[in-house]
Amino acid sequence: AAAVFRLHIRPSRARLRMARQSRLLGTVGQWAALVLCGALGIALFVFVDLTPEVEINFFFSSDDPQLRSSMRIDQQFGYSPQVFVAARSRQIVSGQYLGRLYQLTEELRAVPGVADVRSLTHRTDDPTKVLRDDPKEVFADLGKSPFWRRLLLAPDRSATFVVIRLRGDEHTATVKAIDEVLARNSRPDFDVAASGVPYVAEHLRKRLVSDLQRFSVVAFAAFATLVAILFRSVAILIGTMVAALTASFGTFLVRALAGMKTDVLVPNLWTIAFVLTISHVVYLTAEWRHAAREVGSQRAVRQAVRLVSPASAWSLLANLLGFASLIFVSAKPLRQFGISGVIAAALAMACAYGLYPAFLRAAKPGPTHAGPITRGLERFFTVRHRLVAAA
Repeated sequence: AAAVFRLHIRPSRARLRMARQSRLLGTVGQWAALVLCGALGIALFVFVDLTPEVEINFFFSSDDPQLRSSMRIDQQFGYSPQVFVAARSRQIVSGQYLGRLYQLTEELRAVPGVADVRSLTHRTDDPTKVLRDDPKEVFADLGKSPFWRRLLLAPDRSATFVVIRLRGDEHTATVKAIDEVLARNSRPDFDVAASGVPYVAEHLRKRLVSDLQRFSVVAFAAFATLVAILFRSVAILIGTMVAALTASFGTFLVRALAGMKTDVLVPNLWTIAFVLTISHVVYLTAEWRHAAREVGSQRAVRQAVRLVSPASAWSLLANLLGFASLIFVSAKPLRQFGISGVIAAALAMACAYGLYPAFLRAAKPGPTHAGPITRGLERFFTVRHRLVAAA
């Protein structure tokens, strides 16, 4: 009687251990995945500079013939970064226009980081002389100089240009101060707008910082909502987010260790890492849920890994080939994006198969109430279509 009680009624230690392992946040594997994800996230935000850098030659490789030719010209004649401001008005030949242009130029000259400013009022050593002269004589005198006319006057005579020469290589504070000066001096009848490589590059950098923050938050929220709707399981939701975030954090850390800086295409990596990871997760979960009701959750996870992993391997190969094709282009950001995609694809599969199953074991498949559409899709996607594959 005691033997029968021990064998058939009292749960064994192995069964108790299996029960403990199937609880959410009740296994070593789940906590190890959480710790790894948290550690990588902390390391990323502490040690890696996620501020995108937009270099002047960010669309060219170092061995590009045009870039080398430009660099030889710079070495021969000298180079300093410039910003061009267009001051547009309906009537530029007027004392009011020249007064506002003088005020704008003076404020731009006072901006830290500005080496020199040239405009219609500041092309000579005595800028105030222009304010005392007749505006028609000022523009007539400008027309006599082919150099200044082409540099400072728009071809349709609707605006004049202010040429700003900058110091050094760091222009973040300078461009911000220039924007403030332009905002103060802009009027309905005195419209000012700026351009130039350092100016555009700095505004691109600011936009990329915003995109990086937005993409990371939106990717997390959108995919978390999608997974929650699809599977309606807290364990699956937590496991998916842990795997996807770990793949994202790891991608940024590995590319930083490889010496790659945060460039113009980096904001896209958040979404790419999430998509690649969730692709594996969705198929693992679908196969697990299909088998869990018959063989149990633990065995269903092993079966799902065994059946889905070959398809994931082929998917990984396709991703690697696709991203690797970008390594051969001349644009440096695209080359680094291709390498980053290779890293993300490898880490996505590693995290999906290494971290996610620990949480999947704690999920419950739940009752199925498949409608006709669901059953039709299951029939189509769970059989082999040899003719389709051959085509």
